[in-house]
Amino acid sequence: MRIQYPDSRFFHTTSKTTSPLNTFMVSALFLFIIIILIATFTASAQSGSGDEEEEKQEKPTIDDLKEDLKKDRLLQVTGVIGIASLIFYIPVAIKQSHIRNMEDALPDVLMEIAENIRSGRSVESAFKEVADVRTDRIGKELTRASQEMLYTSFEAAMRAFSQRTGSRALIRVISLVLIAVESGASLAAVLEKIANELWEVYILKKDREAKSSTNASVILWGGAAFTPGIIGFILGVFTSNAQATIDLAAYTPVFTSFLMSLGLISIIMRGVAMGTLNEDLIRAPFFFWLPGMIYMITQGMSGAFI
Repeated sequence: MRIQYPDSRFFHTTSKTTSPLNTFMVSALFLFIIIILIATFTASAQSGSGDEEEEKQEKPTIDDLKEDLKKDRLLQVTGVIGIASLIFYIPVAIKQSHIRNMEDALPDVLMEIAENIRSGRSVESAFKEVADVRTDRIGKELTRASQEMLYTSFEAAMRAFSQRTGSRALIRVISLVLIAVESGASLAAVLEKIANELWEVYILKKDREAKSSTNASVILWGGAAFTPGIIGFILGVFTSNAQATIDLAAYTPVFTSFLMSLGLISIIMRGVAMGTLNEDLIRAPFFFWLPGMIYMITQGMSGAFI
């Protein structure tokens, strides 16, 4: 039986990666400018038609900020959901980190097993030899699999090992190993071929991450933290001026909703850019709530102290 050697597409599916940073920033800027213009002209019209002797708005205080936060049901509800999503995301992120670490170590492990087989050891002893010298997570899993081989079969132990890791790449590699063992093919040659393909995938993955990580971080934290903070600071200073005739307080929900939507878009775009959309969607509620909270706090604090 002939073993079909895999190519890199067997382990990894690449997609066309774009750089959405410029489009994102320009779109967000134009959208914010439109909202500012609408709010400004509307507020100006309302203030111009009112009584000129109307009292000027009082300077905001920290107590006003506390009251606004207590009254804002949207921030309260989204805050509870957002923090809960972040807590739920932590174990998922840890698990994914472990999987990535095992997949990164997989080429070395396969090459070591192949060398042991070429030196005359059996398949079972070759796996056990590698498990004994490695202290990382994949080494611990291989040690457990080696112990299971004593009272089960090699095939059952290997399939249980691959399923425990949760890695698709490992599941596919173990399937190829079992096929090679059953067919009597040169397992060492198969493992070396797979290891070389995995090295190519690893290099491509690291190259993509290096190119995308900076833009992804700017998109995420620019939309979820920096932009709400700057806008809140500017509007807080503007509305705290006792001589100001334009009251933008009535439009705070508009700004808050816009910035919260911007944070949600930011985390989604970060997931698309980094190829981690499924993981980032779990914590999306947190990044939906965070910009609104930052905006409210910076606006209230800057208005009270400046």
